[in-house]
Formats: sequence, structure tokens, C-alpha cells
Amino acid sequence: QLCNSARLGGFTALTTLDLSHNRLATLQGQGLHLLPSLTELDVRHNDLAPPVEDVARCLGRCDTLTSLWLKDALAGGAAAKHEAYRGAVCHILKGLTRLDGIANTLALSSEQRDAVAFLAEATHGAVGPNALVSVDISNRGLLAEHFKWVAAALATLPIEELTCTDNAGWERGVGEHHHDYRRYVVASMGGVFRMLDGHAINDDERANCLIMVEREEEDYGAYLCRRGIGEWR
Repeated sequence: QLCNSARLGGFTALTTLDLSHNRLATLQGQGLHLLPSLTELDVRHNDLAPPVEDVARCLGRCDTLTSLWLKDALAGGAAAKHEAYRGAVCHILKGLTRLDGIANTLALSSEQRDAVAFLAEATHGAVGPNALVSVDISNRGLLAEHFKWVAAALATLPIEELTCTDNAGWERGVGEHHHDYRRYVVASMGGVFRMLDGHAINDDERANCLIMVEREEEDYGAYLCRRGIGEWR
């Protein structure tokens, strides 16, 4: 009933949802992402199917969710100890500020939240704070003139995998010399970044991209070392 009502635009002002002490087996397909104001969710004492990583990914589209109660939510006692699942959940749901009432030390900074908000608008909702491990901004109509601002915002975030294909403005090349966007993205992203458009990034490619981009005009040097973040605000 909740899912159906949410799909019809109901519960738009709902901020807190308590689903604890039920027999929920999954959060998949529950329509929780359709609750635009949901900030706190309690799913303690349920029978959600492990692993906990899959449970967390089900909440990846809940962009306003900042507090999650998860203890004893998984079948077979998989979430009996907070310390056993805390790292995995906080790694995936970086928009959380609290898990089981305890502060999330991996939570996004205010600067990173600004970057997510900018990217969400620029990509028509493709980027959210709780789905930053793997980001897909393919086919979002991004133009070449958008590139440096989008790249600067992406560079502030702990993204591990990124897909940028099928943006016609980027496919034709970016920058003053219309180079492949891959070199700029690889050069600008942090050390946790390991995959672009389905192709793994190794240390040699990262070093070569840094060298090539450093040779570019100062306009693109702003991507390095996250120096360009102040320009797109």
C-alpha cells in the first residue's frame, strides 16, 4: 500500500518511516525512493535477505535519507552486531549522517553535498548522495561546455566507477584541443577511482593522464588537485 500510494504521489511530506518489527524479506521494489522527504528509516528486526550490501544498495535512490536504523534487520543474525556491517553500509550510503544513531565518519562534507546537488541538476537526477560508489551519467545530454564544471564536481566525490558514454558533446572531444575526455577524468579523480566507461584504470594510465593534462592550458589545470571546485558554484 505504501508503494502504491508513493507512486501516486502520496506521502510527499513523510520524513520518518518505521518499518521495524515486521517480516520484510527485501527492500527492493518497496518504492522508498518515491518518498521525496524521507530522511529517517527504521527497518530493525526484520528478515531482510543478506548480504547487507544488497540491502544498502536498495536505498541508493533515497536521496534525502540521512538516518538509518538497521540492527537485527537481516535474516540469520547477519546484522546482529553493529560493528560487523557498519563499514559496508557507510561505504555504500555516503549520504547517511547516522547509522543506528551513531555518527557516520564517512559522511559527505558540505562541499561534497554541494557537488552532488550540482551534479543532480546538471545530469537530470542521475547523481545522488547514497549512490556514489558507481555513478552513471551516460546519455544525459551533457555538452562540451559543461565538461569542466561537471568534472570539477565529480573530482570532489569518492566515486569508484563512472560511466560517461553517449553524451554527444563529450564524444566529440573536450577542451581547447578537443581531446578525449577520459584523460581529464582519470587525471582529476581521487585514488579510489578505478573504472571509467567499463575499462579499468591502472597506475600507468593515471600517471600518463596527469602528465598530459598538466601540459594543457591553465583552464584545464583547474581539474587537478581539486582546484576547480570553487568555480562551478
